[in-house]
Amino acid sequence: MISVVITTEGTEITEMRPGPLLIRLSFLVAASAVLIPVAAEMIWLTLALTLALSVAAAGEALMLRGVRLNVERREEEALPLDEHETITLRLGARSPRALHMTVRQLWPDVVEPRSTSLSA
Repeated sequence: MISVVITTEGTEITEMRPGPLLIRLSFLVAASAVLIPVAAEMIWLTLALTLALSVAAAGEALMLRGVRLNVERREEEALPLDEHETITLRLGARSPRALHMTVRQLWPDVVEPRSTSLSA
């Protein structure tokens, strides 16, 4: 998952979260490491899982390296309170692979609903 901040100067990628495979492999590494004191042979499984985790992380980094996001909107948006307002935002992506994107806009506390999501 990639978090993007849109500013008047342009688009900035602020955060990247690991995919579900990396999270599952991390839990497997931790679980196998806990068993090492009980069964010393588990060290080899832990080592193999750690190697698999490293390869998966490197592969995911290579896949995300080619992703380019382009976000366009007006420089300033004024939102009236107690009224529904539509904001136009253009989001484009260039990637060597197909992307599954979820766009989520967080709003201040005074705006209901707190967030808006759209998947593509």
